[in-house]
Amino acid sequence: MSFDPNPQNQPMGTVQPKKSGMKWWVIGCFTLLLLCGGGAAMIGIPIYRAGMAMVETIDDAKNTIENSAEAQEILGAPLTVGDPGQVTSSQNGADASMSMTFPVTGSNKSGEVEVEMSGNPITTGMKIDKLELNVDGEVYPLQSLDALIE
Repeated sequence: MSFDPNPQNQPMGTVQPKKSGMKWWVIGCFTLLLLCGGGAAMIGIPIYRAGMAMVETIDDAKNTIENSAEAQEILGAPLTVGDPGQVTSSQNGADASMSMTFPVTGSNKSGEVEVEMSGNPITTGMKIDKLELNVDGEVYPLQSLDALIE
């Protein structure tokens, strides 16, 4: 061990690098969250809107069947409409079409209502194109809510 009479040549010690702070971690995580969440929302929101448009149209079809004077006259009031079965759908770009059958039971008879709907579920919504009651092989056209409103 030696003594250095010139203290100016002594090492100054180690210099600690400056910490980057928690602020940058928060900003980085928030940016990633914003980018990923925004991308998911851009995909998820149109899909949600399309699904809700189809559900609303199915509900409109059910309400039309339940309140149809023609169906009540043929099957007997009150009518009980079941959940849709035999659902088929197709899509061409943004336009979609669906067809389904609803079982319907009245106080006198039972039957099925065939419903066809089409449209752009994201922008314009779906509309009912065909609403027909089938009882024992006989087909009776029913008015849709759109026809009743116009």
